[in-house]
Amino acid sequence: MNASTKKKQLTYYLVTGTDGIVPRSADAGFPTDIAAAIGTTIDHPNPGRRWYDDTQFSYFRTVSEPAEVLDDASYLTQWRLREVRPLGNPGNWSENGGRDDRWRLYAHQLHIVREADAHLALGPRGRQVIDLLDHLLSDLVRRWAADYQADPARTDDAHRTWRLCNEPDAAHSDDARSMAHIAARQTHRTAALTATDRLAIQTAVTATEEEFGSRASHYAARRASALAAAVLLEDRLSQYALTSLRGTHLDQALAASRA
Repeated sequence: MNASTKKKQLTYYLVTGTDGIVPRSADAGFPTDIAAAIGTTIDHPNPGRRWYDDTQFSYFRTVSEPAEVLDDASYLTQWRLREVRPLGNPGNWSENGGRDDRWRLYAHQLHIVREADAHLALGPRGRQVIDLLDHLLSDLVRRWAADYQADPARTDDAHRTWRLCNEPDAAHSDDARSMAHIAARQTHRTAALTATDRLAIQTAVTATEEEFGSRASHYAARRASALAAAVLLEDRLSQYALTSLRGTHLDQALAASRA
């Protein structure tokens, strides 16, 4: 086989918490810390049947699509990412007639190659997503919540229109969210979208609920969720969807109502 036809070797990833503990391992009673394992090979402490989850943690869960790695660690708010090499006859559920997630590979033995950039877990626009979550979103959601508190009835009306009514150059936001989910699935960013949505909502609620109340906080959280999806998938969505997710017409309607 010549170089032009040789199959490309995939890169696999494993996520841990910031403490280096592999997700699910502690809950299963076998906390597995790989923080200091770079350059070494590790064995699973309690391997289960191939590839069936006998317990919460019966094999190492690796992925070749880094933006799907958080599927196995949805509770994490921060994480570390490792590039790994599955060893010892790895496989996935498709061998047992289950779903065929070809980007998944399960193993009872891993070589820990190196630490990778954590933002890769949020896809090719991970840096922009993290910047939104860490630096920009808190001020935005406080402004949105304050706007809601100033005129709840008018904001509810504008919000309802944003959610349910198409504009000539923008989908209604519920439809745009569906487009985002489709784009995430097509580009192997479903776990990244789920994580981004959860983190955006958490940021919004933390920043607004105590000061502005639950209704204003809910409004801000819904907008935060939509904007985060737009940032995550900006390279894959049309302007028709992005304009909606960014709330462009919603902001215009609220500004007009205050004029």
